[in-house]
Amino acid sequence: MPWKGKLDLIFFWFNKIIKSKSKIFLSCLTAFILGIALARFWSVDDLIAFTGLLIATFLMMIFWRRNQARFLFLFIILFLFGFWRFQVSNPDFSEINKIYHYNNQSVSFVGQIKNIDRRVINQKLTIESEEVKIDGKKHEVSGSVLVSLPLYPEYVINQQVAVYCRLMKPEKIEDFDYEKYLGRYGIYSVCSFSQISVIKQPEQNLCSVFSSLLDRFRIWLNDPVVKAMTEPQASILQAMITGSRGGIPQYWLDKFSAAGISHIIAISGTNITIMATMFMFVSLNIGINRKRAFWLAAGGIFIFLLVVGDQASAIRAGIMGIVMLYGKKIGRLGGALNAILFSAALMLIVNPQLLFYDAGFQLSYLAFIGIVYLAPLVTPAFSRLPDFLEIREMVIMTISAQIITLPLILFSFHRLSVVALIVNILVLPVIPFLTVYGLVNVLAGAIWLPLGKILGFVSWLAIGYIMKIAEWGTSLPYASLELKNFNSMFLIISYLGITFWLSWPIIKKQKNNE
Repeated sequence: MPWKGKLDLIFFWFNKIIKSKSKIFLSCLTAFILGIALARFWSVDDLIAFTGLLIATFLMMIFWRRNQARFLFLFIILFLFGFWRFQVSNPDFSEINKIYHYNNQSVSFVGQIKNIDRRVINQKLTIESEEVKIDGKKHEVSGSVLVSLPLYPEYVINQQVAVYCRLMKPEKIEDFDYEKYLGRYGIYSVCSFSQISVIKQPEQNLCSVFSSLLDRFRIWLNDPVVKAMTEPQASILQAMITGSRGGIPQYWLDKFSAAGISHIIAISGTNITIMATMFMFVSLNIGINRKRAFWLAAGGIFIFLLVVGDQASAIRAGIMGIVMLYGKKIGRLGGALNAILFSAALMLIVNPQLLFYDAGFQLSYLAFIGIVYLAPLVTPAFSRLPDFLEIREMVIMTISAQIITLPLILFSFHRLSVVALIVNILVLPVIPFLTVYGLVNVLAGAIWLPLGKILGFVSWLAIGYIMKIAEWGTSLPYASLELKNFNSMFLIISYLGITFWLSWPIIKKQKNNE
């Protein structure tokens, strides 16, 4: 009987799901992501996984007219596809047509520059290899190499270059798994002390001209900030507005991390949402209807992403910001859950490694779940907070996101910022104003530097306030604690507890109905 009761319950929920297109879509996305998740811990031969995929597809076609069978096989297909997709994304170091096959050897290779990360004292080029020369023989290859070089001379995207260096496999740096960190971008080879020469300049087509114009526009925005304001305030404002964190001293990066406010100097969903919310607020208050205001705000986010560049975190944040706007447009933020999971699935199709090795990816989507489901439970605690310029909503969203991401942060970084809650409460009311005002400040300085300097005084004061709060918070006894024993078991228990907390209102309602 117990087993019969359990099976009846499974069939009850199964029949309930297949009656809703929205739930079917959500279940299919979950199946795909679950397949990727399990492939990380359990592997089978690629041929077996692919054969299972074909068989399930064949059976779905046979039983297409039966709703239950069609949905069941569709679920299995997407699960197996996720499983197979993760397995084929793992590098095979025996493939001679991959650049990482030649790790631990001195080689000369040719490739195109695909990304440039300029730091304070050096620059890192991501080069997509095309040809490698070793022992006098040339081989066609593919795969990315991260090349570390001095800050000068400068290079540009899509230049074809020849590099001579010793290819190395990325190694762990203390507790930091550098190999997995780069592996999420498909980079399995690094080299330093390189000799590099430009073979060919980028071809002048429409895309390259547009890319060059965007690069110049970014420089046009960033340079006046440095000239109009003292450091480190200038670099912090750059990070908040354009995503450029290279100039922030490590001292302040550590301070912000210990205080639990690193999210304010990253292009995250929070920053994008602040900009979008303020854009909506202004549009609605000048008489633009909600539908048009949504499209204006979405267009603003798109333009902002073009300016920031193709950073994965910025693209993810942009998608989430637009989805949140859409949720507000239709009046149901929860209705945007399918859209946000769809965006996650699309990113995982391209790069399934993100699910395990990109903390930003994990934290972003967890934060969205927190904003959708936890914010209603948190809202009463902040009812007395002023709602001027949407400050209350920004604080509620940020606190909800932090609560639900805390267990993962503890598991990933083994550090608890005890003062994070109070520091965030003191800092967050300033962030919406600083984000919008800072953008105006940057644009004004780019147009006319003296005006940027005048407006920059207010930005300098606001950032100085944030720095003072961070210093005060981290100076308190036991402000930050190391939790090296926070393992996967504690992670699971924590999220079971949060799930129960989120489910309790529903359970309570069902009990009252009975």
